[in-house]
Amino acid sequence: MHGTGLEGLITNLVVILSASILVLFASQKLRLSSVAALLLTGMLIGPSGLELIQRNDVEMLAEMGVVLLLFTIGLEVSLVRLRSNLAAFLVGGGFQVGITLTAAAVLSYFLGANWGTAIFLGFLAALSSTAVVLKMYADRQELQTPQG
Repeated sequence: MHGTGLEGLITNLVVILSASILVLFASQKLRLSSVAALLLTGMLIGPSGLELIQRNDVEMLAEMGVVLLLFTIGLEVSLVRLRSNLAAFLVGGGFQVGITLTAAAVLSYFLGANWGTAIFLGFLAALSSTAVVLKMYADRQELQTPQG
């Protein structure tokens, strides 16, 4: 929105939360993924959509979102479970990060990014994919399964 400082932040948060609640409600009725619904919300209200959130506010709000997402991931992974499955976490996680990073970096490079930017985008995609998959497993109540 057009406010500055704390007023602008609160206004942006109200817009984001209101839009998210509406889209999440609709996605549950349609049996769609909540992750897809939240991505749709961002595209809808962001600077490339209805422009309810301005481009200069997106970076700060995205950083807040990443902090909250990492906090959620930290709540889902217990130290006891991590210790008992350390080899699987390291091998499986390393493989997933490596494949996602490589695929995203190569794709970014062929779409015109330089190698430094392409590798950064690869790391970004690897981190994002982990968070998205974790949320999808949590939604399906599959966190305690072997794939979870």
